[in-house]
Amino acid sequence: MIEAVINREYLFRMSAVALFMLGVTIWSLYDGFVAWPEINRQVAQVRAELLGTNLSARVWLTPVTDSDATPLDQIFHAQSLETPKKLIRRIDEAKMPENVPVKGIAAMQERESRFLRSVFEEPLYSAGDLQGQFVMAAITALVGIIIIGSLLPKVRRVYRADESAVSHNGPKGQSFNYTDIVSMDWKLWPKKGIVKLFFKGGRALVLDSWHFRGVKEIVEMIVLQRPDLIEQDKADKED
Repeated sequence: MIEAVINREYLFRMSAVALFMLGVTIWSLYDGFVAWPEINRQVAQVRAELLGTNLSARVWLTPVTDSDATPLDQIFHAQSLETPKKLIRRIDEAKMPENVPVKGIAAMQERESRFLRSVFEEPLYSAGDLQGQFVMAAITALVGIIIIGSLLPKVRRVYRADESAVSHNGPKGQSFNYTDIVSMDWKLWPKKGIVKLFFKGGRALVLDSWHFRGVKEIVEMIVLQRPDLIEQDKADKED
């Protein structure tokens, strides 16, 4: 008797994708509930100093002489805090181009000052940012659960074939006599290793060699018992 069970490579790949999705879910929930609110709290802790220090974006991010720390770092380090990377990026966005015409400098400085004030006054991560993490968590959790849900039945599924019939142990475990096969759909077999069997009474069975190891041997057994199905396929192609 020939048996086809779940393909280990397929199982490994899909399991890895599911675990990745669930990992993203946990990470997103952590950011939304813990990490990002904590960064907002830390920025709020030094907000008064940020707003009270009137520096340009370039100066905020330029290391102080004989030190690797920038003025921005110094404010956070004074409170034993790490400088948020997102805050550095936002300040960097405000930098004026180096070659600004003299008559345009005042307007550019005013625009930069307003931008920096808005950055310091508002939470670094908005309510929309936090909501986005929760949406991401929901989507990735759903995808992960769907993948796992599709794998579990396949892990238990076994297809069998002997000289008299082909069968499986699915929810509606069935046994099909070779004489009951009406036709076989071979269109996807050459490229994807998928074949569909049609039986008397309108029943059908899909065999997928990517999902199940041993399907090719089962198909060979079917053809051995019903070589006319190959001839039927050739006739269909000629038509």
